[in-house]
Amino acid sequence: VSQKGKEALKKKGMLSHRVHSIFQTVKKHFEGIQKALTKEIKEMKEIFEELEAEIDQNVVNRKCDEIE
Repeated sequence: VSQKGKEALKKKGMLSHRVHSIFQTVKKHFEGIQKALTKEIKEMKEIFEELEAEIDQNVVNRKCDEIE
């Protein structure tokens, strides 16, 4: 393999390593974002469930007040 061929292979290897490194970084960031979003969605779901329970209780209280 000529000197130019060796240099081209070396550059290709370095580029491949850099692309792989960038891909791994992007993957880690994506996984972190996905984890954070999943946590936020779970918290929002819990809040909505609490609100629904409060609404249901208010409906019951209002009906009790109407009966009295």
